[in-house]
Amino acid sequence: MLGAHEAQALLATAKVASPQRGAFYAPALDSGARRNELAGLRWTETSDLANARVKIERQLRPRGPAPSFGPVKNKMPRTIDLGPETVALLRRHRSDQAELKLRNGAAYRDLGLAFAKQPIDRRRWGYPRRPAPGQRP
Repeated sequence: MLGAHEAQALLATAKVASPQRGAFYAPALDSGARRNELAGLRWTETSDLANARVKIERQLRPRGPAPSFGPVKNKMPRTIDLGPETVALLRRHRSDQAELKLRNGAAYRDLGLAFAKQPIDRRRWGYPRRPAPGQRP
């Protein structure tokens, strides 16, 4: 369990890392939602952001090559209330995700998930540049 100062530090670090991470950790800190519940969150379940509410109806199952979903841990879907900062982070993340979809076109695999796995920017994290097909490393 995190104290208030630790939660603020975690959120500040997540927001610096990426809009997606900030938007992911904020509802967890607001509500205690589990990681797999947030990973399984679809944008359709965030349709009540005007009233600062999100429905938690399923969770992402961590196994397997393709995403699969199951019921939440206690099998009781619930609605969680969000703080104003969390609503703003979710809205920004949704906008960023829409831009990413446009940039990637048909290569973007859209499952309607709020927290889809995004391609890694290899240069940002210090990975070596991959050689083009047919080039030597």
